[in-house]
Amino acid sequence: MVKTRKIIEKIIGIILILWGGSYLFFFIWGQYILLEHTLPLLNISWDDLSILKAIKNYHSLIIYLLSMFAGLTLILNKRVGWSTSLIVSITSVIIIIRGLIFLLTNHTEVIDKDQIYLYLFLGVFLIIFILILIFLTNKKTIIRYNPNKTTWWFIVVFVGIIFLDRLFL
Repeated sequence: MVKTRKIIEKIIGIILILWGGSYLFFFIWGQYILLEHTLPLLNISWDDLSILKAIKNYHSLIIYLLSMFAGLTLILNKRVGWSTSLIVSITSVIIIIRGLIFLLTNHTEVIDKDQIYLYLFLGVFLIIFILILIFLTNKKTIIRYNPNKTTWWFIVVFVGIIFLDRLFL
């Protein structure tokens, strides 16, 4: 049973690394395409831009970088890996539910084939992250990582900050 739990933790770690890495890849690719086509139209040169100016409004990248960190440290069986995996899983569920609500409330026409795939994709990832949350908050997993009061406060505060960031920005 202990070996099975360790394998599940490794799988969760890989899922988190792939989740964060794929978002990071598509984000960078999208920004490259946007800047490549927008800069010439606005007569802005690459010398006028800095990395900080280009990404200052994209602070949501932190959760996906944190996701890759969480996956790696969970694979290494660290307590910080468990706590950051819990943070990433909770915020991913919030982000996906918020995205689904936005799509469902702002959609007035007939749903086409591509949108069905988007709903299916989001629904599958919602189920995956709920299952990850169930595993990470299982009594045996909590006992294994033995979080203290500071760890729980860290999780609550970090999830709260990310939730407020997503709600207001």
